[in-house]
Amino acid sequence: MNDSPTSIFLALRPGGAARFLLERGLRLLVPLAFGILVLAPPQIYLERLTRGEFRGSFFQFLPRYFKDDLAWTGVHLWNPVRRLFGLKTRKANPR
Repeated sequence: MNDSPTSIFLALRPGGAARFLLERGLRLLVPLAFGILVLAPPQIYLERLTRGEFRGSFFQFLPRYFKDDLAWTGVHLWNPVRRLFGLKTRKANPR
């Protein structure tokens, strides 16, 4: 049984939906932004270097990162957002 709906129901009671969304947003979206802006650029830079897709320094890479390679598609960074709404990933049913 999934306890997320129960937890959300209980969390909504004291301050209402607006307070709940604000608290969840601060708790989950701030780390997401940190990951996108601080943690992902060095990882993507090193990936581009090792694959030969970019030549240059990290500081030369940063404008390209924010223009073309921004990690919005980083699935691992979206896990906290999915948790905001109590969503789980589906696992294949073993037969």
